[in-house]
Amino acid sequence: MNVSLVAESLRGEFQLPPRVIEFTASKAGIVSEQDYSEREKKFISELTEDGRWVFSGMIYGYVATWIPASDARGVEEEFEIRPIAQILPGDERLKMLSIDEIDGMVYVLMEYTCDSTQQKRLEAWKSSLFSSVTGEGSSPIWDGSRRRAFEMAIREAMKNHFRRKEFNQPKRIQAKVALAGFPLVGFGSGTYRALVSIRVGPSKVEHYKID
Repeated sequence: MNVSLVAESLRGEFQLPPRVIEFTASKAGIVSEQDYSEREKKFISELTEDGRWVFSGMIYGYVATWIPASDARGVEEEFEIRPIAQILPGDERLKMLSIDEIDGMVYVLMEYTCDSTQQKRLEAWKSSLFSSVTGEGSSPIWDGSRRRAFEMAIREAMKNHFRRKEFNQPKRIQAKVALAGFPLVGFGSGTYRALVSIRVGPSKVEHYKID
């Protein structure tokens, strides 16, 4: 007997630095681009792309590669992450539901509604076979990005996971990971700060050869 999965609407909220959007009472809840300046439209476009990246990571996941630093071997730390697949640009199911001001801060609510195939992928990542772990990351607001803060938080989550599993320092780790929920992101002292929870899927760990 086939059981059809009900398509799930994923939601998440971004918090913006003050004065990124010149907020007025007439703009409360408005998401139509015609109501914003060119500068504001740029920020809204960046938010849409970040939302697409995050929701894709919840549904499809990423391939993350981490090379730990090793002073003794002259190896610098490297981290690379790429989406396994992505929601297509312009997908009408990716929506900005509202832009609101609360206590002087601007909050943007995003939503994406999965189709049946995406829902199956989302459910597959919820398997008890995959461990869950959290991580925090940051990136400067003016010469960094919100996306970079997400990536750094995912890197820290990977470190937290594999440090519990690997007693000897690995040479290289590659793993499929997925966001377990929409990241929490805020800012302070000129820095984006992100907290993520990820699920760690199949992985490959390479170790240094013993001389």
